[in-house]
Amino acid sequence: MGKMKHLDEVNETWWHFKFASRIGLIFLITGLFVIIHAIYPNAFKSVGSDVIKYLHNKLENRHDK
Repeated sequence: MGKMKHLDEVNETWWHFKFASRIGLIFLITGLFVIIHAIYPNAFKSVGSDVIKYLHNKLENRHDK
């Protein structure tokens, strides 16, 4: 089976699965924290924005090794 077009576009291998799965899991967990924050505004005040900044940094710098 040949590489998928997307993997070529992002210069990744099949290990892309590990990276993408980790990002997806972070989204799910962060979503739960943000929902809790919506109900209890004093809880997890900066989790959403902190995770967005973290993920942005990860995505921007993942090929700079």
